[in-house]
Amino acid sequence: MADPGTADELQDKKIEVLIKDVPEDVQTEVADICMAAPNIGDYRKYSKLIRDTLDSKFGKGWNVIMGESFAGSCSVAKNGILQIRITGTLILVFKSCSIIKESTK
Repeated sequence: MADPGTADELQDKKIEVLIKDVPEDVQTEVADICMAAPNIGDYRKYSKLIRDTLDSKFGKGWNVIMGESFAGSCSVAKNGILQIRITGTLILVFKSCSIIKESTK
């Protein structure tokens, strides 16, 4: 089997949505970037491209984690998490929660 993101696999790209709690236009942006990527296995390049695109179109605070497998825990903003799989690569996109400062009354 080819490595994730090689030319043979990219001809038959399919996106599997694993978690979706984002507006449709956010999911569409991420999907469009992934489908246009000639080598989705370049995690650093495409995680930065996805983050920068979402930050500019939907406001700052987006984070992107890509890899064959990973685990972690994070707090996310409401309507701010998407996880997909494409050609063996997992992509987690989430928007950070705003920090709410306590009143000092």
